[in-house]
Amino acid sequence: DDRLLILWDVAAGRVASATELSHPVHSAQFLTEAGSEFATAGRGLITFWLLAVDGTLLMQENVAPGEADDTDYTCTDLCPSTPPIFFVGSSSGGVSCWELSPDQNAYVGGWDTGQGELTALRCAGEGRLL
Repeated sequence: DDRLLILWDVAAGRVASATELSHPVHSAQFLTEAGSEFATAGRGLITFWLLAVDGTLLMQENVAPGEADDTDYTCTDLCPSTPPIFFVGSSSGGVSCWELSPDQNAYVGGWDTGQGELTALRCAGEGRLL
C-alpha cells in the first residue's frame, strides 16, 4: 500500500521529486509540456501540483462540489482550449470541469452522466468529450 508520488527526470535517470500522499491516486495528468505542472485524482481529492525550481512540490487540494468526501476520482483528461479545461471523472459517474490559470485553478461546472463509474475521459478540442 505504497502512497508515494514520484516525479522522474527520465533524461537524467533519477527522481526529480517525491512526496508521500495521504490517499491513493487513480489518475495523473501533466498540465504543461514542460512537466512542471500536473494533477492527480484519487480517493476524495483532486490535487494540482507545481514543481518549484528547487524541486519542492507545491499543491492545491480540491473536492468537486456535489461529490461525497470519499468519492473516488478515477480518470482525467486535459482539453487544450483557451483557457485550458481539466476534466475529472468519478466512480459515481460525475464529471467535474476545472479552468486552469497561472493564478488559481477553479471549478467551473460539472454534471452527472447517469452511467455509473467512469474509467476513461478523452477530450477532442472544445466541446467534445468521450
